[in-house]
Amino acid sequence: MTLDQLANLGEFVGGFAVIASLLYLGAQIRQGNRQVLQNTKSLEAWTHQAIITDMNAFRALLIGQEELGRFYPQGLEDPPELSPLAHFRFRGLMQTVFSNLELQYKSRASGLFSLDSLDRTVAGIALAPGARAWWAQARYLHDSDFQKYVAETVAEHTREGVRSVPAPRLQRRVGMRSDYARRGDS
Repeated sequence: MTLDQLANLGEFVGGFAVIASLLYLGAQIRQGNRQVLQNTKSLEAWTHQAIITDMNAFRALLIGQEELGRFYPQGLEDPPELSPLAHFRFRGLMQTVFSNLELQYKSRASGLFSLDSLDRTVAGIALAPGARAWWAQARYLHDSDFQKYVAETVAEHTREGVRSVPAPRLQRRVGMRSDYARRGDS
């Protein structure tokens, strides 16, 4: 075999090595993409579960503690009527609600999942006079994108004439649930 033939054979074998390397790289990229997709789905499920768990804990507070179930709707509609302690606790509840709403907003903005009811939920809470007063004082606790989103959502729903759920209806619902829980009918 001449030196030219060996050089040609080397190029031929080298070409196969390059093709094999590219095929291996393609397989590794596909495997990496599958792993990223799986990780994204896991993160989506975890985030959704965290949101649901947080809101269920909030609902359990309102249902299980009669006093909270009374002053939360009152705080939404007429916060000056709350005692100083009830007003302090109402502010804590509002922080919990808005922190959860911000998590939902960020999850939707990042594309983790779609939350079609988020706008209505934000509007339903943020349009209440007590929530507006709380938000005016505490919005700095939330990032600027979420602050802008809340302002735009409230403005949009205000133009559409959406009102918050009146406190008496909320109190009746919470009171009824508390009555069931006390009787053991739940």
